[in-house]
Amino acid sequence: DAKAFAIGSCFARNIERRLASQGVNVATLGISLPPESYASLVAPNAVLNKYNTHSIESEVLSAFGEVNFPNMGLIEIDGGWWDPLAHATHSGEYEHVADIRRRVQAVTRQISDCDLVIITLGLNEVWFDDETGVYLNGMPPREAIRRSRDRFSVILSDVEDNVVSLTRTIECMRANAKPGLKVVITVSPVPMSMTLTGMDVILANTFSKSMLRVCAQVIAEKYDFVDYFPSYEIAINSPPELVWAPDRLHVADNAVGHITGYFIEKYLEPAV
Repeated sequence: DAKAFAIGSCFARNIERRLASQGVNVATLGISLPPESYASLVAPNAVLNKYNTHSIESEVLSAFGEVNFPNMGLIEIDGGWWDPLAHATHSGEYEHVADIRRRVQAVTRQISDCDLVIITLGLNEVWFDDETGVYLNGMPPREAIRRSRDRFSVILSDVEDNVVSLTRTIECMRANAKPGLKVVITVSPVPMSMTLTGMDVILANTFSKSMLRVCAQVIAEKYDFVDYFPSYEIAINSPPELVWAPDRLHVADNAVGHITGYFIEKYLEPAV
């Protein structure tokens, strides 16, 4: 009878679907988007994907009114508007994009009614909008970069940056949630497909995952209601042919089922 909320990279979406199949009430599966929106054609809850700790922080703190960005953080591009915190969205008229932003925030505020929050960490390369002060969830549209070359920058976040960001997120959740909130942090095993560091992408990915794994451990040791779950270790230490989809970027459904099954075994009491 627990209610759960999943935030983070696309691996979080895999986990929430599996939990829902076991009867868990997953708040993030309840988002509804305008039928004409691009995100609703991809997968409605994919709009919630968050790929770095800073975009997770911005989403949570803005939902609970602890930070306020100009124009809700939306960025104007060639007369249209784009949401830098959402995934799988296109630019459009302000009210349309703002409507989706409000729907995402409404779902995020359901943290206040949840027993469990699962945070899945993804990447340490972060785009930043120097004009609005918003940390982007991903790469801005190319036309925006071409027209405003000095507006956006890439930050290679370190352990300190991410621990501070995660701490703000955890504190906001605890302040707005009901008593007894549990938080589980995982690191997504899904590797980087590209990098802007100049490093080989394999080296960049190893650095990113290792650093985020350290951050997750620091936060889990800092708070008694936070735990680390080893989805990353299970994936990378298992036979590759059993774990990865043919693209070698995404985790195969059977492997997700195995990892989530282990999660359920360790954390959930069976229903009567």
